[in-house]
Amino acid sequence: MYHPVLIKISGVMIVTFIITSLLTSILPGEVLEYDVRYGFIRAGTLTISVSGDTCQNQPAYRISMKLRSSPSFSKFYSIDDEFVSCIDTGFTHSLMYVKKVREGKYSLDLTITYLPESGYVRYSNGKSYPVDHRAFDPLAAVFAMREKGLSMGETLQIPYHIDGITSTAAVTPLKIKTIKLKWGKYRAFKIRPKLGKKGLFKGKTVLWIATKPPFVPLIIESSMPFGKLSATLTKYKIGRKDIIPNGRE
Repeated sequence: MYHPVLIKISGVMIVTFIITSLLTSILPGEVLEYDVRYGFIRAGTLTISVSGDTCQNQPAYRISMKLRSSPSFSKFYSIDDEFVSCIDTGFTHSLMYVKKVREGKYSLDLTITYLPESGYVRYSNGKSYPVDHRAFDPLAAVFAMREKGLSMGETLQIPYHIDGITSTAAVTPLKIKTIKLKWGKYRAFKIRPKLGKKGLFKGKTVLWIATKPPFVPLIIESSMPFGKLSATLTKYKIGRKDIIPNGRE
């Protein structure tokens, strides 16, 4: 897919983004901000950002996801998670995945290096696992889904490796639902990824993704030890410029 290079943000480039979003799904400079709630209680914020980077001596995209509980919610259950994924610019496989998980009394620091040419992935704790194909980490897998595109009745095969498990996820939109955000109403696919056992996308996680390119994740729902958290998109930016997500009815 075509990826325009955003060197400088301007009004003209914003219009260009809106037009080219019909052709491409992910752009460097993309920032998605979510309001995280536990029922009616505001639990914190979730921020996902994309930037250009270099990893394993090759051009890459750096995808960062940060989940922070609010001060009041932290008194009940503290969450301070960060996940960083480096993926090749062709969206064929992950290069590195970093997990920094702080949830209640549970903590985890782990770096996974993906070496498809060698046939292995290596963990910072000294473990290594064979992989017989190029694989994605959980965060990169979601962006790979966006890049490949989604449609009802079709299934994407996403190879992944996480938590010592190498497999292929069959991703199929389960249904379409109308979701109301501050910008208006959106048609969204329901996706239920099953990737990994700890941290991001553990347990039962549901993604509601806009049915039109760039297939922006509108709502993320995840089961936690104490209940269900939901993250609703509140800001969508390219650099510092606010953008209205594509896909309104």
